[in-house]
Amino acid sequence: MFVKCVLASCMLGLALEYAHGQSVGLGKCPETIKVVNDFDMLKYLGTWFEQYRYFTVFQPGRKCTVTNYTRLDDGTVEVSTNQQNRW
Repeated sequence: MFVKCVLASCMLGLALEYAHGQSVGLGKCPETIKVVNDFDMLKYLGTWFEQYRYFTVFQPGRKCTVTNYTRLDDGTVEVSTNQQNRW
């Protein structure tokens, strides 16, 4: 029983460490988030390659993420993401 409690405590600690960089909540964005007023969308467009990732429940078993941001004729931005399966 003691070993199970220690193991469960370790797993909880690891889960909290992984979640440290993520913010989960319902409703509006926190008031502390600031909008970038001089954001230049043209510099953001193009292909972006994942270099490091935090664990997320919606991307289990994925790797090598590549995302492409393309400006469409109507001024909106299309986001296309490709990933490989680990298995």
